[in-house]
Amino acid sequence: MGATYDTIRDKIARGALPRSTYTSASMGHGLSAPCDGCDEAVVPADTEVTVEFPGGSALRFHLDCFGAWRVASSAVVAPSEPMTTTPRRVLPRREE
Repeated sequence: MGATYDTIRDKIARGALPRSTYTSASMGHGLSAPCDGCDEAVVPADTEVTVEFPGGSALRFHLDCFGAWRVASSAVVAPSEPMTTTPRRVLPRREE
């Protein structure tokens, strides 16, 4: 599927990204913050997908990285140790 998919699949397998068990997702213009999938900036010309989890934590993705994360998270075989389902940081809510 490509390098982005491989990177995201590897992050899920290592526990650096959770599986896609989010509560909501929203889209908007990028805010130049790094994508949690590929680590590149999601610039204003890109569509950014913000995914929220129980407890208020969130992840940000490029639109393509979000799609790759959804596919990869269903394809990754669980590691021998339990994966974390807590994203690595809490993002402030966007003001519309």
